[in-house]
Amino acid sequence: MTDNEVVVETPFGKLVAKASPWTGEGYPGIVIELRRDDDPRNDEVLALVEATETEADLPDGPELIARVWGDEANDEYTDRVIYRGYPVLEGK
Repeated sequence: MTDNEVVVETPFGKLVAKASPWTGEGYPGIVIELRRDDDPRNDEVLALVEATETEADLPDGPELIARVWGDEANDEYTDRVIYRGYPVLEGK
């Protein structure tokens, strides 16, 4: 565990929440991964919640979006949730 991680033990392994690696590229967010062993390189992404202004099919951005990887055998996310009704804060 690093200073930038929140780790919770589960029967499936450790749930690890940390800043998204794309935060510095204009997509601030949190990624949740499943760590089944002690090697972070083997973590499996379960979910990503991020703010984005460049979602191709949502031209009115910015949007707050969650992506879920619901199938371990698939590298692509299986579900997307678009959060509605959350206004952008002044000055952000």
